[in-house]
Amino acid sequence: MSLQPHQQRVIAEKKALDVKRTKLIGFIESPEFDRITAQERSLLTRQLLAMDDYSAILGERICAF
Repeated sequence: MSLQPHQQRVIAEKKALDVKRTKLIGFIESPEFDRITAQERSLLTRQLLAMDDYSAILGERICAF
């Protein structure tokens, strides 16, 4: 099965997002995370949750192809 260009872009978008998620998770699990402000920790944690949702939605779209 050959994917349409827009479908290929969704797959590439998910791959790029998942790389960023992995890096953010690594930072959150590192000692450096404890050295930033509580507000910044909260924002990064919220960002990760949003990225999780976004990745899941892209995954659902890909499955629908």
